Amino acid sequence: MYEFFVARTETSRDKLTFDDENGGIDDTISSVFHRSEKKQLYYLFDYGDHWLFKIARATRTAAVPAPKVKYPRLLRESGTRPQQYSYDDDDA
Repeated sequence: MYEFFVARTETSRDKLTFDDENGGIDDTISSVFHRSEKKQLYYLFDYGDHWLFKIARATRTAAVPAPKVKYPRLLRESGTRPQQYSYDDDDA
């Protein structure tokens, strides 16, 4: 369960929400994201744990792939990685 939404802040009541029930979410989010100058794009993953990610624009032009570099690659991370699901041996 997940959703994308466009809003001024993560707690805004006025937000435009998208999911991928009907497909084509890539084109929809791209067009909304580029039109929304004062709004941010958020990705909410796992409604129970409520993992919320803010998606920001990185570059305006496509980067030229470097030779012998494996893509995609992580450019930056911060904080401690959460364990998505923890299972004990008894739960299996």
